[in-house]
Amino acid sequence: MIILITLIATTISGILYRLGGSAKNGDWWDWMKHSKTRDWGCTIVALGALALIGKTIAWYYYIPTFVACWLALTTYWDDLFNQDCYIMHLAVVGVTFLLFAVFTGCWVGFVLRVATMALFGLLSHLIDETAIPYKDVASENVRGWSIAVTLPLLLI
Repeated sequence: MIILITLIATTISGILYRLGGSAKNGDWWDWMKHSKTRDWGCTIVALGALALIGKTIAWYYYIPTFVACWLALTTYWDDLFNQDCYIMHLAVVGVTFLLFAVFTGCWVGFVLRVATMALFGLLSHLIDETAIPYKDVASENVRGWSIAVTLPLLLI
């Protein structure tokens, strides 16, 4: 069941992340093409999936985790690095789930998840540097997928 929930959450997170970075072009999806789709959508999907797949914490700890993850998804750290830094972006998104490590004791999984998300950030950067068609779609999907596909690591 963990694998199925993770796969569904990963797919939805990738779609929402991409929609949050898409330009409006007059089609019927335009109402979803807004950065809040990514910021709120991916966060809600990740927290919901985590609640379904494993150890849970008190419901009120989801609120600061939601706010932290939402805020982390709003920046690519370009002010600090003078360009989008997907490695820092995804690592910080991983750190926002700190309360799960604190209250479940799954510190190894937490550190593994943050490191894995940073590696997904590197992969996203490498995709952006290539000349492949639709690299923006691939790069954003990798970032969106990483938010959900790494959730089972928090159970370790």
